[in-house]
Amino acid sequence: MAGTVAVPRALPSAEHVVDVHLVWERQVKKLDAMDLGTADEQTFQAVCAQIAHLEDLLLSTPARTLEGAMAQIRRVMTILAQSDLDEREQHGLRLALATLAKLRRA
Repeated sequence: MAGTVAVPRALPSAEHVVDVHLVWERQVKKLDAMDLGTADEQTFQAVCAQIAHLEDLLLSTPARTLEGAMAQIRRVMTILAQSDLDEREQHGLRLALATLAKLRRA
C-alpha cells in the first residue's frame, strides 16, 4: 500500500529474553527423573544419548542471561555430584551459584 511506513519492532528488553539454557535444563531434568530401572537397553541408551546431547548444548553454548549461566553452573554441579571429584570443586560451584543468585535479585 502506497504511503505506508513500516515501523521496526522494538527489541525485547533483557528481562524479556528467554535463554535457551533454561529450556535445555528443563529437558535434562525431565529425562533425569525418568525411572529407567525396567527400561530395555535400547530405551536406556536413547535416554542417555539425549541427556548427553542436551548437556553438550548446555555446557558448550554461551549463555545470554544470568539465568542461563546459572543453569550451566547447576548442570556442572549435578555432573560433579555424580562423580568422585573433590568436594572443594562442588563447594566452589555452590558459592558461585549463590553469588549469582544474590546478584540477580539486586
